[in-house]
Amino acid sequence: MVMRGEKMPKGDDWRKATVGSAATHRLRYQRIWCETCKHELVIHARDIIETFGIPPETPFWTLGQRLKCGACGSLKVGIMASSHDPLKNG
Repeated sequence: MVMRGEKMPKGDDWRKATVGSAATHRLRYQRIWCETCKHELVIHARDIIETFGIPPETPFWTLGQRLKCGACGSLKVGIMASSHDPLKNG
């Protein structure tokens, strides 16, 4: 996850991950949260592409820089990929 204003991690492997590759591989679920109001949701990577019109070739690490909170409008949004829905138990 990269927050707005943070330095990018070193190395190149993380730069290769795209929204499209997340949708078709193990890290399908994207947990998105607001650092300001704590609003949180989990969305499937496929839905990011289809619902919000984000191109599949978009680098995953740039999503946090493109989003704003739907509840309070803050630009302090974090995003993390997961292989399962982190808000569901079990």
